[in-house]
Amino acid sequence: MEVFFVDFEMCVVQKKAAPKHMHFEIIQFGAVAMDENFNFTDEFNRFVKPQYGELTPEITQLTGITENMLENQATFIKAFSEFIKWIGDDSHIIYSWSANDLLQLKNEACIKGFPTRDLNMFANWIDFQRVFTEAARLSHVPALGYALELMQLEFVGSKHFADADAYNTARLFRLCSKLKYFDMDLTRDNEADANRTASEKLGENMSADELKKLLGF
Repeated sequence: MEVFFVDFEMCVVQKKAAPKHMHFEIIQFGAVAMDENFNFTDEFNRFVKPQYGELTPEITQLTGITENMLENQATFIKAFSEFIKWIGDDSHIIYSWSANDLLQLKNEACIKGFPTRDLNMFANWIDFQRVFTEAARLSHVPALGYALELMQLEFVGSKHFADADAYNTARLFRLCSKLKYFDMDLTRDNEADANRTASEKLGENMSADELKKLLGF
């Protein structure tokens, strides 16, 4: 079974210029593929020209994406179609860091009239940020960079660039999946054990097989 790690970068949509319920538009698709032995097998990177959104200086500063990068690029419909073709029809699981990417993709596809009824990728999509938070017994939801620091991994590439974020999410996943025991000392808070919820205790004495099961293998 192939595993995919995805990330989208987005720009802001001004309310007066957009359809109802559209607040952001995807401007970059980034993804990497990994086989069942945790080897990287492929990558996907597409820029998208926004239809309604605006690439503000703040977004450019955060992501490094410029107007020149988006000029003459594919529409969302074309880029999403290429992404679906790249994923393929074989059995797979998709991971993203937070649920925001999936929510944005569903919303934007609906607004722009892209048919998604028969897509199985949405049913096989897992929020790895939530999984990591629970397995690491963290009391807060960490940013990707912070999660990598906890696992003593350096960020590779440019932060908030879709293909780099996807690649680093996959690196984090691979490391967690290979651990004999998920480090129960990852949490840096001082909560009393009695006050921890059941989900915060998932990391205790977790074997690699148990963590893989939690991660979807």
